[in-house]
Amino acid sequence: MKTLSFILLFTFLTTVANAQKIKFKDDKVIVDGKELLSYKKRKMWDEYTFYKLNTTDEIIFISYERNGTPTYQGDDYTKIFFSQFNIKIESKGLDFGLNSKPIIQILIQSKVLKLDGSIDEDKAKTLFGKYNEQIIK
Repeated sequence: MKTLSFILLFTFLTTVANAQKIKFKDDKVIVDGKELLSYKKRKMWDEYTFYKLNTTDEIIFISYERNGTPTYQGDDYTKIFFSQFNIKIESKGLDFGLNSKPIIQILIQSKVLKLDGSIDEDKAKTLFGKYNEQIIK
């Protein structure tokens, strides 16, 4: 079952990879040349906080959980929190190391993150249903 999930995720990412050009530059997320979000990265803790453009209104928090075992990746997972709606996803399937670009691509492709920088609550709930593994109980 896990193999099938990863094959489907890989296929999805291959499709998504060509969908938008995403850059992280000067504390901004730029999609196809247009500024979409502001962000801050806490390097020491592998955390990204995404804000509505040029504000301090948090909309997405992404944390890469290494569980104190940086050389062993079998227990790593990614946590995505949609602040406005109190929706938290914990997933090994969405773990791309320290690279948030694939996650932003998935959020745009699945229409959770709209191109005006807002979050669609219903789509976030759908993403939760697809990917949440409730790793921390």
